[in-house]
Amino acid sequence: MTATTILIVEDERIVAMDIQQRLVRLGYAVPAMVASGERALEWVVAHPPDLVLMDIHLEGEMDGIEAACRIREAHQIPVVFLTAYSEEKTISRARAAHPYGYLLKPFSERELHATIQMAIETRETSQAKLAKLARLARLAAIIDGSNDAIMSKTLEGIITSWNPQAHRLFGYTASEAIGKPMAMLFPPDRLAEETSFLAHVARGEKIERYETLRIRKDGSAVNVRVTLSPIRDRSGRIVGVSKIAHDITDQMRMAEAQRDSERRQKAALLRDTQQRLENLARAETKRFVAELEEKNTELVSATRAKSDFLLSGTCQ
Repeated sequence: MTATTILIVEDERIVAMDIQQRLVRLGYAVPAMVASGERALEWVVAHPPDLVLMDIHLEGEMDGIEAACRIREAHQIPVVFLTAYSEEKTISRARAAHPYGYLLKPFSERELHATIQMAIETRETSQAKLAKLARLARLAAIIDGSNDAIMSKTLEGIITSWNPQAHRLFGYTASEAIGKPMAMLFPPDRLAEETSFLAHVARGEKIERYETLRIRKDGSAVNVRVTLSPIRDRSGRIVGVSKIAHDITDQMRMAEAQRDSERRQKAALLRDTQQRLENLARAETKRFVAELEEKNTELVSATRAKSDFLLSGTCQ
């Protein structure tokens, strides 16, 4: 494990060396010791340490308080102040730098170690909180910018969150929806869906891409595809339901238009086929009649010829 690096900013050389020796004994790394606020800023930029031990009174134009303020604003590196003065004026001015601790000279090795550990732990906690807030902010931005309605509700079906797209899709604002039962969006003949959904999710099951119908604030119906997932607390216990609803009205309209087009094409094909069959039947009938008439003519001619032959034989 890499040792924590600590920059010492102290203008009394002997004091700085004593602090360095103590820190090394405690297992810390001391990359440098500087005597002025200006030099401290230069070192922090070039070699950022994990923590700065800063004497308040330093040589040069910049004291430790000003240097600490600049370090905090530009680098967010924790600073612990060292001072031989405990007057309220100095402490009050030092608070503006938001230090992670104070060490009043002279201090023991135990006090030094405890103060440093508290500063590091405080910084880690702060960083974890900031990272969590950043994640939540990104998640909120994703939810707010989503093209899907994203909502949550309790296991009793009471709405607890409502994103802007839910407002656009269903017509209710967040203030109108939160605290109300999700069942207000269900047509009367589909209320059983809510009971079924809640029961499934309460068992830890996820419902995906379920196509159904919902009712907007203005009473109009909207076709949606919903996905429901359990919301768990830190212990893993299911405490709510996350719901995503996607408007599929246009898709269903397009699908119906496609089906209608296919029906028309089939009907046209059937009519064309029937027409072809009728034309073929008429042609066949016409040909058959022509052949029949031809044969009938031939038969009449043959009968007449036979009669003429017989008559001619009788006359002789």
